[in-house]
Order: sequence, then structure tokens, then C-alpha cells
Amino acid sequence: MFNLQKMHKQLISDCRQIAIEDIRHQIPKHSIGLVCTVNNQPIYIVGVPTNLNNGYRQFFLCPQCGNKHMKLYEYELSGLACRKCLDLDYSSSLKKDKEMV
Repeated sequence: MFNLQKMHKQLISDCRQIAIEDIRHQIPKHSIGLVCTVNNQPIYIVGVPTNLNNGYRQFFLCPQCGNKHMKLYEYELSGLACRKCLDLDYSSSLKKDKEMV
């Protein structure tokens, strides 16, 4: 059965995004936590030890759910949040749903 709710989801491609890779060069290598401000919104960055214990991998904490993510998104005036909190979808998943009909 075709899911009508999926048709109305916003697409990731329509959103502004910030990736941890975009700002990694500004984060101290062994940082375990810091706060940056994006559009007057505080965004927390946490460092998690790597499996080899030779440094830390940084993640954003989603301001809405608190989970770790490599990217945060902003749709219109929603503020930054993760894909799940903003209920975003990939265009490829919508194509798959349409093919199933």
C-alpha cells in the first residue's frame, strides 16, 4: 500500500546542512566537547574516542533529540536538527515508494 504521509515529507536536498567534516579543521584534535553557534543557535560537538584510541571522532548533538550525528539540517525556520527530528527523507526513497505502487 502506498504511504501518503511519505509524499509530504521534505527532502534532504531542499535543506541547508552542516556536516562535521565542514568544520573539522577548526576543532582541536583531542577535543571531547565544545559549543559552537550557528545562526544564534548553540550546537554542541562531542568527541568520542576512536577504536584505536589514537584520537577522537567528533559528532554534533542534535538540539532536539540529543543523539550524535555527522550532519544537521535546517528547513526554512526550523532551526538545526537531525534528519529524523525534522522528518526529512531522501529523494531516492520516495522514488522507491512510487515504484511499488
